[in-house]
Amino acid sequence: MKKIISYALVVFSAFSLGAQTIQAQKTRELKVITGTYNDTATIEPTLARIKSLKLPNGFSIAKFAEIENPRMLAVAPDGTVYVSQRTPGTLTMLKDTNGDGAADVQKVVAEKKQLHGVYI
Repeated sequence: MKKIISYALVVFSAFSLGAQTIQAQKTRELKVITGTYNDTATIEPTLARIKSLKLPNGFSIAKFAEIENPRMLAVAPDGTVYVSQRTPGTLTMLKDTNGDGAADVQKVVAEKKQLHGVYI
């Protein structure tokens, strides 16, 4: 009989503790965060949008390459740009071989599922 009562007390204590945890979770304050979110998958990089970018004095912008779903990039000392693409899981090398400011070579140099970052 003592074992049954002890077991009942343990079970009751566990339920009481669980109820307190649930009650504590119910009383958490919700915080609202406001801001702007743009889903890059739905916003096309049109010439008009690119021209509308505001840059500091002395800066300019030009298209170097067009690559889908870029995630991270790194620039090697020789100017070669490496871009990771998480969805296809690739690391792509972009190279400007003739010095015109646009990538002439675009080559996948590594593949790994869910590839995320790059370090040179």
